[in-house]
Amino acid sequence: KRALLYENMLLSLFVCSFTVINVLASNYNAYSIIEVEGWCYSELNEYLGQTSTYEDCWDVCQSEFDNIVAIDYYTNTNDCYCQDDCSCIEKYDSSGVLLIDNDVEFPEFCDSSEGLRSYSLIAKGWCASDLNQRLNGFYNSDAACFEACQDKYDDFVAAELYPTRRCYCQNACTCLITTSFIGSLIVDEDLDLPSNCDDTGTPTFEPTPGPTPPTYKPTYHPTPRPTMRPTMRPTSKPTAKPTSTPT
Repeated sequence: KRALLYENMLLSLFVCSFTVINVLASNYNAYSIIEVEGWCYSELNEYLGQTSTYEDCWDVCQSEFDNIVAIDYYTNTNDCYCQDDCSCIEKYDSSGVLLIDNDVEFPEFCDSSEGLRSYSLIAKGWCASDLNQRLNGFYNSDAACFEACQDKYDDFVAAELYPTRRCYCQNACTCLITTSFIGSLIVDEDLDLPSNCDDTGTPTFEPTPGPTPPTYKPTYHPTPRPTMRPTMRPTSKPTAKPTSTPT
């Protein structure tokens, strides 16, 4: 019966690495299932052990606590965490999914720099603009990417930073384009994010992140062994006797 309930209440299914997996409706609330590079921060952060699926994790958290808005489920260990808030997303390199109540607006990253707001590209999308220019070089932080775009373009509005450390600059943010790329959308804290471009009829397209910078590893060459060659002994030749010539 339970399997049939979930099957009937499945609203949509879109499986893609590092993107929204699906949206389900259950007998309590609708929630989004997102594979994202982080977890919902809350004071609760209660670990409830291991569950077979993320749906079971959500059920257990809902039964234990009255005000659950999100759960963090790690697919490699089946660990289940309950969250009663999602004020920001703590970045974390994990193989897991985040279930968040649809009534909760997906927040920014917790480590957003002062004066800036950084969001997950998967959850929000990236700003559509005519510029969409990739900067040369590599950038190690959201703030560094934003400042580099700000220095280069007078009409700069938003930036995107990818795990490849490539930085893109945008001169507008007319709408948000959905993407399957992991990364950060960085905007000024005074900018109100627009709706998705899909909702406004704008075509969707994605910037192509640059290649991942190569990691150079030292190459270890074995030290050649000395070649032991035998020392050649001098060859002793008999001294030839003088030949007597008859007179």
